[in-house]
Amino acid sequence: MTAVREWHLAQTKVRQESVARQHLERQRYFVWLPQIFVSKPRGESIEALFPGYLFIRLSPDIDDFGPIRSTVGVLRLVKFGAAFARVPDAWVDGIRAEADPDGVCKMMPEALAPGDRVEIMDGALAGYRALMTEYRGKARVALLLKVAGRHVSLVVPGASVTRVE
Repeated sequence: MTAVREWHLAQTKVRQESVARQHLERQRYFVWLPQIFVSKPRGESIEALFPGYLFIRLSPDIDDFGPIRSTVGVLRLVKFGAAFARVPDAWVDGIRAEADPDGVCKMMPEALAPGDRVEIMDGALAGYRALMTEYRGKARVALLLKVAGRHVSLVVPGASVTRVE
């Protein structure tokens, strides 16, 4: 029987995604940190596409999850209840298809403006509608989403939303 490795989500310490990646790779974990170019007043920089998170490919039958939580730069493996959060291969593959060999994504959102109503097209929130509030760098957008009667702010890749009327 062949064990299947699936993508999981590791939460990192603030601005330590690259440090966490480096230390996890030294322990021979397969890690992917998608990044994007971000324009700033002093020029462009490369930052994590999902600040505070990186993807790690694991199998409960093969890999020891224990050392991950004590790895430099890592806070924890994300869980939903008692189960470790798994990220669908197709979702990660879609992002990886937009990245160069160094993991830098070339994703550009369609022309949106603050106040536009959008629909999230993929991921766990696919099908949800939200209000676009601002751009975050060149490839991310901040959204305001109403969930269970409360407004929640989140940041997603611009390529994963589309404008709706």
